[in-house]
Amino acid sequence: MKIVFKLDDLKEENYNKFDRVCSIAKNYNIHVTIGIINSSIHNTNKQYINWIIEKNKNKYIIFWNHGLYHEIDVKTGYSEYNRNYETQEKNILESHNYSKEKLGFEYDIFGAPYNISNEHTINILEKLDYKYMFFPFKNSKSNKVMLLKNRIDMELETGITNYDFFVESFDANKHYDYGIVQGHPNIWEEDSFIEFEKIVIFLLEKKCEITKPSLIYEN
Repeated sequence: MKIVFKLDDLKEENYNKFDRVCSIAKNYNIHVTIGIINSSIHNTNKQYINWIIEKNKNKYIIFWNHGLYHEIDVKTGYSEYNRNYETQEKNILESHNYSKEKLGFEYDIFGAPYNISNEHTINILEKLDYKYMFFPFKNSKSNKVMLLKNRIDMELETGITNYDFFVESFDANKHYDYGIVQGHPNIWEEDSFIEFEKIVIFLLEKKCEITKPSLIYEN
């Protein structure tokens, strides 16, 4: 089975925690994918920008577009990516262009904040030649974007990684060709990092390949 770690919510104030994840990835020679909240790379300090640029040189670290602001209206349920086409297009283009201007690379993976999106999101990603989208809306389809839906959980609740909970979820979903494992290192405490490393060891002992989206269907 192939496993992709989808790690959300990179911002300037938490990149030290993602740096620790990158160190774990290096120690075990595995891939991790990291979602950038793109407002964080606009008018920010060079140390944070340079950290992303340097990590992006490592083929095992993959950065992806996790939206512009990561906002939701709790009263209406509207997020950045279940609104109308024009609003979403402006938002996605702005976040996409930030990466080109500030980081020197273009995204080809998108994951909506809160995993909330609609058909307009996919249409815009198709127009921009994105190749992958994490956790699209139910019954979504695309002829151009690979929609990554097979979720395996490792957090009991957001930010609380738990090995036993993960193993239970893994066993329930191991019939899939691949699994997407979501985490939020931005709010992990020490216990969650320890549990994450135990999960990595478990997967390697199970002969799983911890990879990136572009290699899911490559031998």
